[in-house]
Amino acid sequence: MKYLLKTGIILFLFSIIFTSCIKEKKTIVVEKPQNYLSYDGKVYEMSQCYFYNVPDTVVNSNQDSVYYWGVILFSPGITVTIGNSGAIETMSGTGSGISLNLVSSKFPNSFVPGNYVIENSPSMIDMPETISSSTGFFDYDIDADVGAVMDFINGEVTVSGAGSVIELKLLIEDENGNVLKGYYKGGFEHIIPNFNKKSMLLEKNNILKVLK
Repeated sequence: MKYLLKTGIILFLFSIIFTSCIKEKKTIVVEKPQNYLSYDGKVYEMSQCYFYNVPDTVVNSNQDSVYYWGVILFSPGITVTIGNSGAIETMSGTGSGISLNLVSSKFPNSFVPGNYVIENSPSMIDMPETISSSTGFFDYDIDADVGAVMDFINGEVTVSGAGSVIELKLLIEDENGNVLKGYYKGGFEHIIPNFNKKSMLLEKNNILKVLK
């Protein structure tokens, strides 16, 4: 009888401990930041947005006039200094971001809403609602010039919003088929570019040097 009682107490205590362990087990959910880039298994918060337009008019192969403009997103780790001219004077820090150079049929006093497709064939060059280049940089140390830089060659970016608020939805892929997803909705700062249309056709590893 004592043996049965002792066994019963042990089983009762074990059931309490086991039940407590089940109740205490919690799933930790890491929330994705509202404004972000997701690429190569990592999620990067985006906190800064800069808009620029290029005053040059370009006539494409269809004899249509088009205009170049762009958007740059930066993570919190990058510090940007804007000079009195409105151009970027200095950049420093380590972080991530993306530069999008877009083509529009309308002169971009501000951003031009629409669905923009990355140019991936000669027939698309200088066509309206295309992206002439898109360069991402990840965990990039600007001062040391060290980090991952990648060009994206396929996909689409949707631009919307109104007034002082821009909304971007990104679904693009690199030359290896790796997909970048991104979203940004918020304010932006208008900057004056230090480059013209020709130097906007940026090659890999040149994006930050041109902007600095």
